[in-house]
Amino acid sequence: MGIYKAAVGPESIKEFFFNPLSKIFTDDIYVTNNYSKNIFVAIHFKLGEDWITNYWFEISPEKTAFILSVRLNNRYVYCHAFSLDGTIWGKGDYTESIDSKSREFTRFDTGSTRGKYTINYH
Repeated sequence: MGIYKAAVGPESIKEFFFNPLSKIFTDDIYVTNNYSKNIFVAIHFKLGEDWITNYWFEISPEKTAFILSVRLNNRYVYCHAFSLDGTIWGKGDYTESIDSKSREFTRFDTGSTRGKYTINYH
């Protein structure tokens, strides 16, 4: 894993650490890199009343990385990925400025049940 940054509000921290159900019924998000180069991934998700963005998870080719385990407040997560060769994944369902650059995120539906969800990049 490469650089990792997170913005978490105080209510999100309180919800995650002091609500016992948050740890029992979690959503585990994985990312698989099927691209030929390392990719860097950002994820945007709702935790409590806050929207959180965590970035950059570096994932090697042909590897799957565990990037998140939380009790999501809705079934959607947004992801942006790029490779140092200039390839970018993100179609504009959500846009955020990270590292002084506007980044477009793709929305992924994790489904209506708790459990494991894998996002694949090719």
